[in-house]
Amino acid sequence: MVVAPLSHSFGFDGHLTTPSGGKLPEESYARFVETSPDATTDEIRERWERDGYLYVKGLLKPENVRALRTKFFAETAHLGLLEPGTDPKDAIFAKCPHAVETYLHPGSLRPGKVSYDAEKSQKYFEACVAAQRSEWFHKFQTQPEMTDFIKRLTGWDELHLLKRQLLRAAMPQGDTTIIHYDQLYFRHGPPKFVTCWAPLQDTSPDMGGLMYLSDSASIGEDMEKNFNARAQHMSDSERKSAFNANMMARGAISNDAGQFAKEVNRKWIMADFKEGDVVFHNPFIIHGACVNTTDRVMIHTDTRYVNPADGFDKRWTVFWDPNNDVTDPVLKKAESTIA
Repeated sequence: MVVAPLSHSFGFDGHLTTPSGGKLPEESYARFVETSPDATTDEIRERWERDGYLYVKGLLKPENVRALRTKFFAETAHLGLLEPGTDPKDAIFAKCPHAVETYLHPGSLRPGKVSYDAEKSQKYFEACVAAQRSEWFHKFQTQPEMTDFIKRLTGWDELHLLKRQLLRAAMPQGDTTIIHYDQLYFRHGPPKFVTCWAPLQDTSPDMGGLMYLSDSASIGEDMEKNFNARAQHMSDSERKSAFNANMMARGAISNDAGQFAKEVNRKWIMADFKEGDVVFHNPFIIHGACVNTTDRVMIHTDTRYVNPADGFDKRWTVFWDPNNDVTDPVLKKAESTIA
């Protein structure tokens, strides 16, 4: 993998805070290699095979990104997510007591016994679930700029957007993306999907922007083989679960980003994202995010695309629901959304 040098500082000061609460020193990270939407098909496929990811600058129209962000904040405005009297464009997080514990996004964990507004928290949860099922979110994820690029990358004649798509918010000092690789959660199907992550505003690493471990797809593949070898005594459902006895909580492969990078002699690569930027990655590249240490809410999308001609994990063909997580058996009423 080619790792871009740190030609100038990122858009933040100080060290990054990892999910475990530790610090990620500057020598532990570097920049993404950028890819232009106008790069040749041969170039993007070569980079995909070499690096396991593509950081595509300006793939999406900024006005489409802003429209989705505006829609999300409009749908949650009555819940007090943003600080009163501030411009929603600035996404300043509410400074009310217990805000982090109250505005908990679907799939996040509330640590221990903490105080929070239970009624407001439930309404926010419901609003997020509704957003992930909405036509306006589906429209964003199936815009031609997105789907045409994936078809060019993969050579697929047709693709499906899996319904288990995520529109998420990284709250200041809140929960963040754990260190993992995606195939952990797709074990009921082959590793033949493309993941897309798109920030809905300019996003620096200290806002919780996605980061990859350099040259780590082979590490992810080896870890998966090792997990499978150690899980031979388990039932089929237990072996395929991302939450089995061989894993850490929630399927994490490490709780210390800095130490993990040091152990495998890699760097965490990241970017100062701009509106319209998108990253795509393969099923085995190791990735995560640091804690949002700013005062702004960071909104992003997290979605997967598959070739309908290939086999794939059917659990991801239904909308996310707290009662049908990816540890469940294959659901009987599986549906897919065609992009």
